Amino acid sequence: GGTRFRTVPGGRGAHGIAERTALLGGTATVGPTAATWRLHACLPLTPPHRAVHATPPPTMTPAPEGDA
Repeated sequence: GGTRFRTVPGGRGAHGIAERTALLGGTATVGPTAATWRLHACLPLTPPHRAVHATPPPTMTPAPEGDA
């Protein structure tokens, strides 16, 4: 047999893992097996593409001397 851990109520462990894995474009399966719990997570090697601005943000240029 393996090591048995005491169950502590509360928290968002398994649910939080699934949420964060999905945000990174992966999947997570967490749940009981015959004698213990199993966590299986698959994450992409590269992060998902983020939304790109349709237009680039404005650049800041100094005002000409005397235009204060």
